[in-house]
Amino acid sequence: MSKNNYERNNTMVACIVAVLIIGAVGTGLMVWLGGTSWGSFSGPNWTATTDYSFEETESSMLDSVTLNLNLSAGGVNIEFIDDSNLLYHLDLTVPNETVSEHGEPSVVYSSGVVSFDYAAAEANLTLGSGTVYAMSISVDAGGVELVIGENAHVGDVDITAQAGGIDLTVTDDATFDGDVEFTLQASTGGVTLSVDLPSTVGGSFAGTASFGGVDVTTSTWTEISSGHYETSNYDSASQTLTITASAELGGIQATLS
Repeated sequence: MSKNNYERNNTMVACIVAVLIIGAVGTGLMVWLGGTSWGSFSGPNWTATTDYSFEETESSMLDSVTLNLNLSAGGVNIEFIDDSNLLYHLDLTVPNETVSEHGEPSVVYSSGVVSFDYAAAEANLTLGSGTVYAMSISVDAGGVELVIGENAHVGDVDITAQAGGIDLTVTDDATFDGDVEFTLQASTGGVTLSVDLPSTVGGSFAGTASFGGVDVTTSTWTEISSGHYETSNYDSASQTLTITASAELGGIQATLS
């Protein structure tokens, strides 16, 4: 094969990959935002919606709570506030056709587990400061945004977005329950992280991306291997945060400080 043919083939492969990524992300976003009908599948119509609110408070809070949140389509935003009696406050915007097909949404709290499982919703979740939260969040088509900062007390966090992005912010005001692991998986879409750890917490970040690459910005973390960075005190700190991020069709951008 001549050099020119080789270069043309490489260019063609790159174009095909780009089209696949853009097409897949576009399909996920149209499902999330309500787009159009694809053959036998039709995404939710977001032009007519109903709002719902759910709240649970506890005068005697458990030491730790597990949060399980699953959405087929939609977006999830999670933040923490200074309220030791608040277990959760969840605001939802739900397409009316989803309510007609699946019934009204509901939240279940039992034996230290908060569960929300629904077809389609824009979800804004506010958590309090009185307990430690372990989280498992899964969205089939849509994005997840999580801010872990002041007032946040967290354990392990597992986030999966099949067609959509993940945006995680960790500030040095956060409190961790011992050695904590964050696992972030985006099948079609990117992962964006901004991590600023307390000086007493050791950090490790490992990112892999099938297409799109791993872009890390840091002046304080040390590169251990390709896509793998650690703080200087990771092996000696009394508490550690280990972050593993993966993206199949999309890149990873991490700012570590």
